[in-house]
Amino acid sequence: MSCPPESTDICNKLEREFVHSGEVIASNLVLNTNIVVEVIYEPLGEDGEKLGGTTPTLMKFVSPQDQVKRLYPTALLKQLNTGIDFGEDADIKISINSDVEDDFWFPGDGDIEPTQVDVSLLSLHEMVHGLGFSSTWEFPPDRETFIIPRLNGDDDIDEDDPITFDGFYETVFDANLVHLEDPNNPNSAKRITDIAKSLNGFTPKGTNFPNVATLLDRFEESNQPNDAKLMLTHATTNQHWHLCLLVLLIHLYFDTSDQEFIFRTSINHFDQDTFINTADFLMVPTEEEGVTLQAHLQRTGNNPGGGIGPKLRSGLKTLGYTVNANPPMGSTSTLQKRRFTRRNNQRKSLIRF
Repeated sequence: MSCPPESTDICNKLEREFVHSGEVIASNLVLNTNIVVEVIYEPLGEDGEKLGGTTPTLMKFVSPQDQVKRLYPTALLKQLNTGIDFGEDADIKISINSDVEDDFWFPGDGDIEPTQVDVSLLSLHEMVHGLGFSSTWEFPPDRETFIIPRLNGDDDIDEDDPITFDGFYETVFDANLVHLEDPNNPNSAKRITDIAKSLNGFTPKGTNFPNVATLLDRFEESNQPNDAKLMLTHATTNQHWHLCLLVLLIHLYFDTSDQEFIFRTSINHFDQDTFINTADFLMVPTEEEGVTLQAHLQRTGNNPGGGIGPKLRSGLKTLGYTVNANPPMGSTSTLQKRRFTRRNNQRKSLIRF
């Protein structure tokens, strides 16, 4: 935890809820290596649009299924016996908005107010994003007519510097997405990874450009932008996006109800209307005010998993985690709590919830 001294009381509550969320995750997954989580309580704006945000630490890794190099969350790679030395850095970095402290409700606070949100639900939601429910499809700099996966797999490129094209990198989450040509026909599904492969064909890897703008200009002059524009349409058209669970033959609708594309929101959440009243309510984009995690569990059948529903558990299995098919409500894992200190004042982009 990283917390200002004047917020010690609320940060103690936050730590308690994140420890509990870790216990819930540990009871749903079979983990063989520690996942390190850093939580920072800091101002993110007073407009209420952002309660918290998560940045999973991503690393390039070749997917064993098709030998394509993608971005994997280190939280997942740690479980795959890759032999990689991950050091001491956090696998999941989470910011909680200190500007909206009055909007937070914690178990033990008494009755939740109609305008409050349950931090136990918020913390579990953000930690699942950190496990790998995260897409890199986004608007390129200064362009809003198409979306692409992350350029060179790097979210910290200086746009004015010379750049060597190394590819547009999707995440392992993106690799399991499909879009539907016909929303009523599952057989019309096409894999997103095939479109990413097409976009990467606009120029050979290793091509040098004087800056990012020139690279993107060259991209727009190629044959690939139509696919990139089509992706934007799919990402903002209801029920065009699914997480395709290829082995289990299960499709999960992802939220495309917003007509505006919002990076790390439009693709990264289950459809609000489809899932809010089911056991898989956790990963919808908008948390219901005045409703606790326990109330959600009770109204959706008190399913095991502590908030991680069966479809979400299947989704985590598709990403590569080993899941507990019959999770208990609690956990037998022992979590290691440790205090973090902020190394610098620079923060990565955050996921809106």
